[in-house]
Amino acid sequence: MIRLLVSSILFILIACHSSPAPQEPEAQLELPEDFIEFYDRFHADSNFQISRIVFPLPGKPASDDFEMEFVDFKWTKDGWKIHKAFDENDDTFDRRYKVFDEGLISEIIFSPTYGYYMERRFAKMTDGWNLIYYADIQEQ
Repeated sequence: MIRLLVSSILFILIACHSSPAPQEPEAQLELPEDFIEFYDRFHADSNFQISRIVFPLPGKPASDDFEMEFVDFKWTKDGWKIHKAFDENDDTFDRRYKVFDEGLISEIIFSPTYGYYMERRFAKMTDGWNLIYYADIQEQ
């Protein structure tokens, strides 16, 4: 009888104990040197920028383009607007990177004050780094 009671209590304790939820792996903080070189050239040379975008580019239009929000949206070469370098002196926006591995980096530029963000993802391919995803200004 006592053995059954102890077994029941142990079963209940084990069954009710929840294991911790899996967490996203920590992103590496340091950007690869070849990515930094690519990134600088990407914003300085419009021809290079166009050559390093995988068109049609998956992503999202600005969040005020409601009619396009639910479509499988792709950016095209014809409609592409050249991206300029991020202004480090602009206090309105912050920038964060997530380096998932040697070949995948996500960049998020956001405004904590106004609640807007944009995201770009870059992947290292056979020809070097390329832009593989772009979400224009979105509301948080």
